[in-house]
Amino acid sequence: MKHSFKKILSVLVVVVMVFVLSQVSIRWPQEAEAQKSAEGSSGKYWTESASDKKSDAKFDVEAYNKFMTDLVKSTAPAVVNIYTKTKMRVRRYGGPGMMDPNDIFRYFFGNPFGGGPGFDMPQQQESQSLGTGFIINLDGIIISNAHVVQPNGRPADEISIKFKDQDAKGYEAKLIGVDPSTDVAVLKLKKKMKNLTVLPLGDSDKVQQGEGVIAIGNPFGQSNTVTRGIISALGREVDPRNRANFIQTDASINPGNSGGPLINLKGEAIGINSMIYSQTGSSVGIGYAIPMNIAKNVIRQILDHGEVTYGWIGVGLAEVSPEIAAQLGAPVQEGALIQEVFPGGPADKTGIQAYDLVVEAGGKPVKSTRDLMTVVGSAKIGSKVEMKLYRDGKLMKTSVEIAKRESESKIAKLGRGAKRAEPFEQPKGPKVSEKTGLALTELSPQVRRKLGFDGSVQGVFVHNVEQGSLADEAGIAPGDVIEEINRKAVKSVSEAEKLLSGAKGSLLLKVRRGNASVIMLFEADSSQAKKSQKKSDEEKNESSAGSMDEEE
Repeated sequence: MKHSFKKILSVLVVVVMVFVLSQVSIRWPQEAEAQKSAEGSSGKYWTESASDKKSDAKFDVEAYNKFMTDLVKSTAPAVVNIYTKTKMRVRRYGGPGMMDPNDIFRYFFGNPFGGGPGFDMPQQQESQSLGTGFIINLDGIIISNAHVVQPNGRPADEISIKFKDQDAKGYEAKLIGVDPSTDVAVLKLKKKMKNLTVLPLGDSDKVQQGEGVIAIGNPFGQSNTVTRGIISALGREVDPRNRANFIQTDASINPGNSGGPLINLKGEAIGINSMIYSQTGSSVGIGYAIPMNIAKNVIRQILDHGEVTYGWIGVGLAEVSPEIAAQLGAPVQEGALIQEVFPGGPADKTGIQAYDLVVEAGGKPVKSTRDLMTVVGSAKIGSKVEMKLYRDGKLMKTSVEIAKRESESKIAKLGRGAKRAEPFEQPKGPKVSEKTGLALTELSPQVRRKLGFDGSVQGVFVHNVEQGSLADEAGIAPGDVIEEINRKAVKSVSEAEKLLSGAKGSLLLKVRRGNASVIMLFEADSSQAKKSQKKSDEEKNESSAGSMDEEE
């Protein structure tokens, strides 16, 4: 029995080993084949390694730590905390219609100290805010954000400056000037200080995406906080009211960091931290800084003249789409489109025309209207700026002399500000065109008077626009005046309707809206148009079928 049991056990062991070996032999060729297939794909579909050369370099932690700590030690003393106080007049106890319980007696029996019943009377309160700034020269000049020193839209009544590790009350500073359009402020210490640490200003035009940076500031009152990150992006258009194309960084920026420096690894301030993108009010890794080269122009003008003026060439601008660029014959998809040239302005004197597409100014590429505005705005008054532009598909060069920007009210009269016309009572107009969605009328004397147009404005008046139509998709609105179609002046409604209704592709329209001209694309073959045409054809077919049924 024992002998037979051993034989059975031996047989079982052999069977198990054979099974295991068979599985290994089956799987191994499959895995080997898969590996071979993957290696064959490398280079054909993707790259397995960044370089065939192996680096022998080792990361020196001690050297890196010393570099970073030395960077902070050399720059942090130039960064200051800014505290402001502003006196405000506010209503007592919640505002109109609400009574402070302490005022009940005075409400019924009068104020024994005079001055009326004292009910719901404005009271003076003090508003406080905090921010950051940094010293840029030995005279005690400090730069920060305008919103730090003008927390309520007007200059703070008191500005106090505290240095790193300073526990004392702080030093008084006076506001030299601000530029709300760039959010830059210039201050000066009232007391002459010795041994000030100055933070050098870098060249923000040389900054590249991916560079390492640090931010130093006073977030939530946490004095001299240092955070580290990189340049996440350049040329961000964040606030339409701000002239700056912001630098984006992931270095942590929080409330209180405003006005502090964004510093490169050379120890230079390349930007002024200004705002964050956040749904919580705290940093989520998206912060924005004003480029230092924009700030330099503001600082220089405030210190030299006490105010900031900007360059101006007298044009109305618009972003260009690839479709409009194609219509203009320009082999580009970006630039600043000249929509209107103001008579007698610098651009007019130079010969710049509507429909010109500017692609370079001052030696810098122009990819948007903001790019052109930045170059022109920061140029010295009286200087000349070289420009490259496309006209009728040909690249041209020109030079424009920079003039001082006019007041906003004067520019508005010249043509800035494409506001839609206010509705006004009109006689019953024509029916809306089924194909274009437009109801057009002649530019009558009544319409001219209502819109304030003189005899120089020619075209046809847009009486109505059907929602979802071709015209609506193009952006045409009631109250507009169509001046040109495909760069040809429109003189009558019949002419305009013929050009628009007969169009098979895209048309360039020049439309007068308020005091400005707007260039837009009218696409006759849009998807919406095809849907509308199909629906119209179907309705006609149904109507025809119904008539035949009745006749039969």
